[in-house]
Amino acid sequence: ELDARLQAMVRGWGEAVEAELGNAGEAGRAAALAARYADAFPPAYRSVYGPADAAADIARLHRLPAASAQRDARLHRMAGDRDSQLRLKIYQSSGTLTLSGAVPALENFGFEVIENVSTALDAGRLGGVDDFLLVPPAGRTLLELLNRADAIESAIAAVLNGTAENDAFNRLILANGLADREVNWLRGWYRYLRQAGMTFGIATVVDALQKTPQAPRGVLELFIA
Repeated sequence: ELDARLQAMVRGWGEAVEAELGNAGEAGRAAALAARYADAFPPAYRSVYGPADAAADIARLHRLPAASAQRDARLHRMAGDRDSQLRLKIYQSSGTLTLSGAVPALENFGFEVIENVSTALDAGRLGGVDDFLLVPPAGRTLLELLNRADAIESAIAAVLNGTAENDAFNRLILANGLADREVNWLRGWYRYLRQAGMTFGIATVVDALQKTPQAPRGVLELFIA
């Protein structure tokens, strides 16, 4: 990481970002992407993250539809992070992220939010990046979570984009290793029981399912059978 920053100083930020974009599989459009985005990263970002992170962020931002306030997410770690900590970058195509909406959503996944660093590119006209330092829920190692990064990122992005429900059942995606579709089945099961007269709230039911991992699997087998 230090070596990458030194190279960026020698070669120039824009050239270093372009090189990292090429290394990341964007060789055909690395120059165009760097020309559009690289200079929009402020000095504070460059001193902390470096050109490799900028390339990864540009790739995510460029995937977002420019005309809509869509969001994407990426799990990552940085040198110096504690063994109990994980980071999540949230990308949006324009404007800034509202913490009052993002933090409760992350807490519903079981994360404890420690801090957030927000970076607006060209005053938000090229999008924004929010980097959250998190403590994940107990029950899964960081390696296990990172190995399921695609599924977790997709689930978080769906909630932030309003295409998935934002409630405590999302905790089971991380803590119990369930897929978002499986969690939706459990929501349907819970609502059926509520209509049948069960009085327990969502938090109580999710706590019970989280503490007894075999229970949600047993319920899910009823849907699959």
